[in-house]
Amino acid sequence: MPNLSRLKPLFSTLTARKPSLLTPLAQWLRTNTPALFGDSSTATRIARADCLYRCFDLRDIPNSARRSALQLKINQYSPWPSPKTNVVWQHHAAQVWCWPADDTTRQQQCVVESRYFPRPDHDSTQLLACEPGYEAQYWQDGVLKESHWWQEQPSLNAWQNFQRAAGLAVTDTLPTSMTTQNAQAWGKDYKLDQNAVFMVAETRFWQALPLLVAFVLSWQLTQIYKLHQDIAAQQQQQSELSQKIEPILQMRKTIQDDQQFLTQVAGLWQGPRQLQLLNQVLAKLPDPARNKMLFWEYQADQLRFTIQTDNADPSLFVKTYTDLGLGKEVSAEPDSKTGQITVTIRFQADAEH
Repeated sequence: MPNLSRLKPLFSTLTARKPSLLTPLAQWLRTNTPALFGDSSTATRIARADCLYRCFDLRDIPNSARRSALQLKINQYSPWPSPKTNVVWQHHAAQVWCWPADDTTRQQQCVVESRYFPRPDHDSTQLLACEPGYEAQYWQDGVLKESHWWQEQPSLNAWQNFQRAAGLAVTDTLPTSMTTQNAQAWGKDYKLDQNAVFMVAETRFWQALPLLVAFVLSWQLTQIYKLHQDIAAQQQQQSELSQKIEPILQMRKTIQDDQQFLTQVAGLWQGPRQLQLLNQVLAKLPDPARNKMLFWEYQADQLRFTIQTDNADPSLFVKTYTDLGLGKEVSAEPDSKTGQITVTIRFQADAEH
């Protein structure tokens, strides 16, 4: 049968971490797990006085037919119709206790009182002090061959009759009755009726379903709680980090604003200043008595000025202002009709003046 003892460490850990969520579930598990999954220490005990015992030797019956054969033998042996049974197999022998079933015990796990007494480790007879009465047992090859119950402690004559019925040698003394019982019954229960197996399984399923649902919900709540804690911790870390980097971000913004201001200021000074250019151009003007400045136009990337001259050769002006080194390109366009020359100086993009 399923055993949930392996879940105890898990529930202990979860209960320690989330007691408000899992303590009721763990308590319910400890209380109901034995009843749900067949722990004989909490099963309903059937007194030996209320049942009959018989050992059936089915060594000649094939394994596939033993269930039906054993059911037939029990029906023939039992004085009750459809009795409740405890069946424990040992090799080819079926050790069977049967008693009348009622509505109280029909769907419960029941264990006969005899199975709580220790089994001998060798062939022997023993006398058990039951509640109530006394039971005589004869064991051979680990199988309970014969069993008999008396309402009161048997006399020596009754004990000797039991020995004769079991085919044993008669003794002159009555053994001391055994009173010690174990917490767990010996042997593994064997279910005769497959429908009963399914009914018990279905009953236990519906009994265990609330536990499974509670476990799943508790697990989900635990995960949600853990996720919430992680999110809260991340938000706290993010808040602390934001407070730490806020001065850095403010300093970065200040530097960017200062850099933008300096860029704007530097833009106001791009290219040569006009007064300086004017002085340089007039200083190099060939023969100022014959050549006069008529027009001046300054832009960021070029300078244009017009000279009234009687010298129609533009190469003189190109050479003069090229040697001045104001720009990367100097050109001159003469106008023969007016006697004027327009000089254009294009500045270097990265020139500094």
